[in-house]
Amino acid sequence: MRLGLGKLPIVNLLAFELAALAIYGPLVVILHELGHVLFASAGGYRVTAFAIGLGRPLWRFKLGRGPVVVVNQWILAGGACTAIPTRRPGPRRAWYHAGGLIAQLGLGMSVLVTPAAWLVQRVTTFNLLVAVTNAVPWRWGNQASDGW
Repeated sequence: MRLGLGKLPIVNLLAFELAALAIYGPLVVILHELGHVLFASAGGYRVTAFAIGLGRPLWRFKLGRGPVVVVNQWILAGGACTAIPTRRPGPRRAWYHAGGLIAQLGLGMSVLVTPAAWLVQRVTTFNLLVAVTNAVPWRWGNQASDGW
């Protein structure tokens, strides 16, 4: 199904693209952070908090005896998975740090078998952007990439 987005005025097209990003962007970030959660124990970590977005917390709740889930004000700005080592960190800690990228690789592989469509192209591009910004080592204030 083709949406015919090329026929929309540029302002409407931009609004449509931003609205779509507000939906699939946080989903890709959640998938990335869930990758860290899933691979934490393999890396010798226990997850204490799972956050979507950056900035001031809007909602906070605890998952039973598990981690605290936080939704921050800048939802499209990223996320965080806070974990503490359960044993002395060693080479296995790479599993925790790479968990988000492994989850994104899974999304990328599943998109390969999905028929080409406007939404698939957007999700693929955003997924690649999130993967690159996490694989490249950077640090800005108290924020850092997984590659750091």
